[in-house]
Amino acid sequence: MTVLCRIMEFIEAGRSQGMNDRGKDRMRPRDGINRRKKLYLTLVAVGFSAMAILAFAEKYLPVAFFKTLLYGAISLFLAGNILMYIGIRCPKCKATLGYHIVFSAGKADQCPRCRINFDEDMS
Repeated sequence: MTVLCRIMEFIEAGRSQGMNDRGKDRMRPRDGINRRKKLYLTLVAVGFSAMAILAFAEKYLPVAFFKTLLYGAISLFLAGNILMYIGIRCPKCKATLGYHIVFSAGKADQCPRCRINFDEDMS
C-alpha cells in the first residue's frame, strides 16, 4: 500500500511543477512537446549506447546472449526514432511535428499547420 501512495505522490508532484503564484495549473504546449522529445531522445541514446558497448564486448559474450542484447538495443534505438517522428504531435490539431521540432535550425515557435504558438498558456 505504501508503494502505491508513493507513486501517487510522485505523479501529483509532477503535475504540480507547472503551478504559478496563484496556484492555477499553467502548462504551455512547449512543455508537453519537450517532455516527449526528451523521453524519445533518451530511448535513442540508450539504444545507441548499448549498441556501441556491444560492439566492443562482442568477443567476450556468448553468441546467443550477444544476439539477444543486440536485438534489444536495435529495437530500442528504432522505437525511439519512430516515436520521435510520429509521437510528437501538435496539442491542438494533432499534426505530426516530429523531426520539425527536434532538428529545426532555430527554435520552432508555432505549429506549421495550425499556427498555434507553443509558448502561450493553454486555456
